[in-house]
Amino acid sequence: MKLDKIDNSSSLEKIKRSLIIQFFKFQNKFGKYSLTKSFINAPGMIDFNERINLYELTKNHYNGHGHIVEFGAFFGSSISCFLAGLSHGKKLDKFNNNHETNFHIFDIFKTPKDSYFARFVEKISSEHNLDNFLSYESDWINFYGVFEEVVSKYKFSKEVHTMLINDMQWSYGNIEILHLDLSKDWSQSKTIAERAFIHVIQDGHILFQDFVYHWSSDLISMIGYLIKNKNIEALYTTSSDNEDIFRFVLNGDCKKKEIIDNFLVKYDIRDCKKLK
Repeated sequence: MKLDKIDNSSSLEKIKRSLIIQFFKFQNKFGKYSLTKSFINAPGMIDFNERINLYELTKNHYNGHGHIVEFGAFFGSSISCFLAGLSHGKKLDKFNNNHETNFHIFDIFKTPKDSYFARFVEKISSEHNLDNFLSYESDWINFYGVFEEVVSKYKFSKEVHTMLINDMQWSYGNIEILHLDLSKDWSQSKTIAERAFIHVIQDGHILFQDFVYHWSSDLISMIGYLIKNKNIEALYTTSSDNEDIFRFVLNGDCKKKEIIDNFLVKYDIRDCKKLK
């Protein structure tokens, strides 16, 4: 089934979205619906609008034709949004019982103690009273325990891959939703495009977190190339003061691996002049 293109300028769409957001804010403040509270308040670095965007994607557009894959899970706030959407859309039981659908989660779940990121790990876990789920291993902080605690509110089938992205080999079948929320350097972007993009089904969704930041220049260049060659089509963007999510639908041509290989071999992602 081909999804209708979302028109950001549509007044009706804006009104509908505003009402949904207000509903969730009311539920979060006054309601007793624990599932709503769990994904809205799950610890992480994505804001309210982004959480609603991820929730709506699985609730309204996920059809059970492939896996849901996330690169960069952190504490599990994005996964919580996806799961709440599946649950509210009455799709979670079917998802769990289908051997062809699963959550595949890629993250090393640790950071060096003296890293810039370590400050966020300790600060956010402490604010949510989850710091006792951190473990300290030599020069590293391991936060996998926090992730497991956060997503434990949901019963869902998952496979967690604690590995570096460059070591990833995809052999699990079709992908319907692919969410990238990790550092956007060329090496990781190249690996994901080369090994995962070709498994996203036609009209599947690819989501890119932090699309507008200076550290995302490699990713932006790659996406610019794929849009120019009509491999993907932009559908929707959710913006906030701190983050941007761009959602893309994958066009059929990207199923041809030679197109991806041609890009990876012949184009230097850092040379934006070639993308004009």
